[in-house]
Formats: sequence, C-alpha cells, structure tokens
Amino acid sequence: MRIALDRTFIYLTILSTFQWGCKGGEGFTGGVSNKKKEPAVVEKASETFTIGSEGSPKVDLAFFLDTSDSMVQEYSALLQGLQNFVNRIATGSSGLDAQVIIVGNLNKIKLNLQDMTSVDLRNSEVNSHSGLWNAYHLLAGNTDKVPSGKLQLRTDATKELVFLTDDDAKNITADNLLPYLNENKAKHGSVHINGFVGLSTSQVTSTCKISNIGTSYIKLGQDSTFGGLIADVCESDWSELLTELADSVRDRAGKAIQVTLKGVPKDEKRILVLVDGQEFIDFTYDKTKRKLTLDPKKLGDGSHKVVVSY
Repeated sequence: MRIALDRTFIYLTILSTFQWGCKGGEGFTGGVSNKKKEPAVVEKASETFTIGSEGSPKVDLAFFLDTSDSMVQEYSALLQGLQNFVNRIATGSSGLDAQVIIVGNLNKIKLNLQDMTSVDLRNSEVNSHSGLWNAYHLLAGNTDKVPSGKLQLRTDATKELVFLTDDDAKNITADNLLPYLNENKAKHGSVHINGFVGLSTSQVTSTCKISNIGTSYIKLGQDSTFGGLIADVCESDWSELLTELADSVRDRAGKAIQVTLKGVPKDEKRILVLVDGQEFIDFTYDKTKRKLTLDPKKLGDGSHKVVVSY
C-alpha cells in the first residue's frame, strides 16, 4: 500500500564533516567583505538529517451517490465496498487526516457509521444528472441547496470529489464547473474530480446497465489541474475500485521530501543515501540548489534518520 506524506519538514541537521579544500582569508584584504561565500566542493562528506511529517496529509472526500432507480442493481455491492473504504479512510489507518462527506438520498444509503466522527451524511437528492450540481453547491457553501452538516470542508485540505453514477451530468456540466474551479483556486485549494461512471468500454451485464456515458465526469477527470481517477461503474469488484481510489488519493496528498546539503558533492554519482540504516535509491539530486528529493511513497510513515554520504 502506498503511503504518502504531506507538509513534511526537516527537524534538524546534524553531524556535518567536510574537507573544504580552501584557504582561509583567500581574496580578502581587510575591512568587511560582502562577497557571498559559495559552498565548497568536497572530496568526502557525510551529513545526517532527521525527517518526518508535521501531521498526516489532510484530505476531504465528498461522495455523490446517484440513488436513481437505474442504479439499484449496483447498490448492494457498492455500499459494501463503500463501507469498507470508509472504515479504513475515516479511522486513520490509511495514514491520512481524512473527512468523508456522503451526499445522497439517505433513505437509500445504508451504512454503519456509528462513532465515526469524521464521516458526515448530507441528505440531498443526487439523481441521474445532478452530481455536478450538488458538488458545485457543496463547494460554494449554498446550504439551501445541499444541507450543512457536522463537518465543513477545510481550507487547508485537498478536496477529492467522487461521483458514482451510470448517467451524465446536466444543468451543471464540466463546461460550467471547470471555470468555477479555476476562478476559485484560492478559496478551495487543491480539488480533484474522480468518477465511477459509464465509459465507452463499459460492458452491460445483468447487474449493470449504462444510461449514458459520463462525458462531463470523464472530461473533468482528465483535466491536467483537477483530474483524478476515472473508472468503470460496471466494474464487478467495488472493493478493488475503492482501494484504487484510496491509493490515488494518497498519492496526490503526498509531497516530496527534500534535504539541502551544506557541501557540493564532487561526483554526484557517488552520492549514497541511507534511510534508517538501509540504502535508499529513490531520490534525485538538483546540483544548482544542492537539494536531494526523496520519494515519500517509498519512505512510509513516521520520522526517519537519513545519512547522505558523498
């Protein structure tokens, strides 16, 4: 399972040993020198860092569940998969600081959410065509359209909007929502559109029939800024689909971890990184900034001791 870290920072830098190879006072004849001292190129050095997270990545997930009659056949498997997804995400076992808001007809959404303080149900009719309409009004805070609840969207959290429908959007479509999202980036922060919708490749079965291809959801899901996971609503294994969604959400919530070296390695190819005593190869080095970037998905949770030798 890929675990992503967010809001990472460097706690402290310790144990730096360098052979500087430069003569003290060189180029200085007296008075106060305002010449910026360049970092030295070193033959051999070792630097130690402790890295960790300032808390788990914050993610607000909003599910918009089409409860129209055409979705009845899919609902038994869907709700079981959604129950398992919520159990894992909302209890913190995913490594995320997650809130889950579920929007739909509560008479048809039967989930066991007892004692789940990070899950909120909003009773709003999500029919065949109103998924994006509900999403717009939730983001805009129009409580006369989508009722308020115990949880609010957090300004510093990634917003993951998830649509489950066998039809396409009307009234508010991708052509309406994309301009709104672009104009309100400062208000909403990072927003991603995910959809379990009808695709051109969907296979009609006895338990799944597509009313219309989810063109608007596909367009939003493929957008370079707001795109997310788009999958087939007729996929038989909802548990697998929602696991894929959880992985996708964690990946987007994670950010690269960087450490800045004090010295300049003479030979970049000889950089050796140890994480908790084990060689770590999933890193890149930017020589202009002297920064090592480590892949957070390969690090896992918690703090780590990183030793960089060169």
